[in-house]
Amino acid sequence: KNHHRALICLVKGLMVFLACYGAIFGMIEPFEISFNRTAVILAILFISMYVAFFYYNKIVFYIGYFILFAGFVIGLVRFFLYANSGFQAIINVVFEKYSDHFKLLALRESQETITNRYVTVTIALIFAAVFLSLLLNITISGYMNIIETVLITFPLLEIPLYIGLRPPLFTLIALLSCYICVGVLQSSKHSRMSVKGLNYHEYARAKFRGKKYYAYQSNAKLNFIVLGASLSI
Repeated sequence: KNHHRALICLVKGLMVFLACYGAIFGMIEPFEISFNRTAVILAILFISMYVAFFYYNKIVFYIGYFILFAGFVIGLVRFFLYANSGFQAIINVVFEKYSDHFKLLALRESQETITNRYVTVTIALIFAAVFLSLLLNITISGYMNIIETVLITFPLLEIPLYIGLRPPLFTLIALLSCYICVGVLQSSKHSRMSVKGLNYHEYARAKFRGKKYYAYQSNAKLNFIVLGASLSI
């Protein structure tokens, strides 16, 4: 049932968005770096939904990965100087804050080829969102693993937390909601999301008193309920 799989992909995409958004904004916001927040949020939302629908079927899985890889390489070649300067700008700001916190006498500076940080940091964060969303899609849509999801996202928040900078509350809420949702669905029997025709069937089969029963390994309704409950906590 295609509509069933589409709904599951939609929920998983929202979960990937919450985790990616919380991690990136939770890390960057405490350092008060100027960038286009609207563009980055929309990019995270689009990329999260795009990668989540890789699991819609086998054709979308292969074609989607190819398009993503090709687009990422082309974009990186075209905007390499901008992305590199953006990452260097973030590193410089982080080192500056760490230097002030620990009262260091020397300050390490990374060279920024392009000095317009508003543009370069925005582009750098969009590239980071692509990479992070892809990893989170594997841990959430593929395996629904809470430990791997936390290990990928929470270390980014430790960068500002280590020197006493607190991430905004809304980023923590987004991450916590995703963690709760992933944890609950992982403990249930309806969290598995396979690609049709790959590795295992999309149905879980059970036999009870001589009768065979079939159920989706990922339940769309349960996913929606858990995600909604997680956001309301």
